[in-house]
Amino acid sequence: MALKAEDVQFCVKKYGAQNICFFLYDREKIIENPLNFKMSYEAKMKEKKIHIIIHQSKIL
Repeated sequence: MALKAEDVQFCVKKYGAQNICFFLYDREKIIENPLNFKMSYEAKMKEKKIHIIIHQSKIL
């Protein structure tokens, strides 16, 4: 099941904690620009501290 940007927003609003950390394992590289994805959500939710860690598989 793929995590969509809307899922991140839903989780941020649902949980009452001030600090929320997401660890996303993007095995199929659905997130085209991980740095942009991370920065946009960490900046968008100003009332909470959002930390996003994105891991994408590498082909060896």
